[in-house]
Amino acid sequence: MKPSISAKLLAVLTAAVLIITTFAACTVKIPEPQKTEEPSSVATDVPQNTTGAQTNSPESAVTDAPTDAPTDAPTDVPTEAPTEIPTEAPTDQPAPSLPGYYKLIKAKNGDDEYTEEQIAQMEAGGFYFYIIVNEDGTAVMYQSTLRYDFRWDETSFTEIESNEPAAYTLEGDLLTLSVDTVVYVFRRSNEEPPVIEDETPGELTHTERAGYYVLTGGKESGTELSKELLETFFELGMKFFIVLEPEGTGFINVFGDESEIQWDDEKLYSFGSGITYSIENDVLTFGTDENNQYFLARSSEEIPVRGQYANSPITTGDNNIDLKHPEDINFAGQTIVDNDSVKVTATRIVLDDDSFGYGVEFTIENKTDKNLLASLRHAVVNGIEVDCMLYTEIAAGKTVTDSAFIGIDALLDNGGDDPSVIELYLEVIDSNDYFSDPLYAGKTIIYPMGEDKAGPAFERTPGENDVIMIDNDIIRIVYYDFKEYSYGYDDLLMYVTNKTDKDIQVSFDDVTADGEEIRPYFYYSIAPGVSGFTDAGWSMEDLNAKGIETISKLRFTLTVTDNGEWAQLFQDTVEVTINK
Repeated sequence: MKPSISAKLLAVLTAAVLIITTFAACTVKIPEPQKTEEPSSVATDVPQNTTGAQTNSPESAVTDAPTDAPTDAPTDVPTEAPTEIPTEAPTDQPAPSLPGYYKLIKAKNGDDEYTEEQIAQMEAGGFYFYIIVNEDGTAVMYQSTLRYDFRWDETSFTEIESNEPAAYTLEGDLLTLSVDTVVYVFRRSNEEPPVIEDETPGELTHTERAGYYVLTGGKESGTELSKELLETFFELGMKFFIVLEPEGTGFINVFGDESEIQWDDEKLYSFGSGITYSIENDVLTFGTDENNQYFLARSSEEIPVRGQYANSPITTGDNNIDLKHPEDINFAGQTIVDNDSVKVTATRIVLDDDSFGYGVEFTIENKTDKNLLASLRHAVVNGIEVDCMLYTEIAAGKTVTDSAFIGIDALLDNGGDDPSVIELYLEVIDSNDYFSDPLYAGKTIIYPMGEDKAGPAFERTPGENDVIMIDNDIIRIVYYDFKEYSYGYDDLLMYVTNKTDKDIQVSFDDVTADGEEIRPYFYYSIAPGVSGFTDAGWSMEDLNAKGIETISKLRFTLTVTDNGEWAQLFQDTVEVTINK
């Protein structure tokens, strides 16, 4: 296990004080030897040091305590620091702003205390301990040449590598950071931070970027991915990691959903779309917005193989498309939107690896002086909600071409025809202001085979094993199959119908299997007035830990939410008997 933040930080601080006090005679001018008749007057002023550097002998008291020297004491020990730390900010000053440069002036762990004098000695000996708080919600702490990266909000600093939070307060120019039982006090400084050799690593080469990165924190749909939550997922065998291979290929596993990626030194490409990422101090960071951010630390553990932690076989571009009549595709292109801000044209249907099977290629022109982001909220094929992905950034004044993934497997696997009607819910926003009104948000319909060959909406034939889980004026959910996979996961297969004119989200909470709590990862968004195939899965390892070999009954809270208004439309407890 990795040590906690407090253990790591305190260990370095303790080591620094130990080294400085042990070798003080080498770095500080020693006054004329004093008579030993009065050792007590010297020893009583020595700061209490629990590191073991100070002994009880008079000789060590003299040599280890340069701060109690007479008036001709060495000049290289800072003397201007106040002996007392103010506890209140000046009342006539405005509320302080957190970003800035702060130097450590005090540290305390229970009854053990590192004083300002000791820390000044550290600096004189070349050991630095400070923190730089940035406006963008990040912070960097340095201990000599060691660096720790944090993100911060109104209540805490969270180390990115360990995902451990530390509470803080800001009073005047004093920043107090509480990490477990250890309290660090920093004072804001107007000086320039020390120049530390190799403080900023150079740009990584392509080969240096390659590696195995494991999720340590972030946000998923606004929910904090806390250390405790991630540990729960990991204990259930649910992983979130990225493998970057030197050849520019790799794969990503998001809690069991695994897919191939390509990558370069700027973006990760999945399903034909690219997302910007960065790697600094062995932490890979990416995100779509402030509610979806991910921090993955480089791991030295054995790299997983493809499919090792996947809920289903890995998605690739050459094995997940089986059209009945691909020769019928006859699409000449179609303008989706052309306004003062953006022009989007669907140019062709693509059947290749770049779209991971079936896709729609877009040309997007940004007419503004802002960077834009185009994405798909939904894709509906022949009346069925399907998986889709488009995440395309368009720089100010530029035009890009990218492909959207359209997942048609479930439709074809359940007896549906080739896509003849595709409804796309496209949104274009300012990529620097996710809360601004979209520059475009709407639904458009394209006909891959031509409008004259548009077929009827898909209608699923009820099966003899269908179990109606819920059926009201908002939603209908039919459980139609249950699958046990050889790699340790079970799936409840469902057919969901949205009976409203709203974009809704369906989620399961408080799930129990035969009375034992389990944790399936499930939420499902579906467009107005359509149906779709989906599934909820869980780990057999989790079930076995609860003594469950075969599930006979599921019970959970079913919640339906309006995605547009974030209002709850329905909630009820559902019980399902599993037929195997």
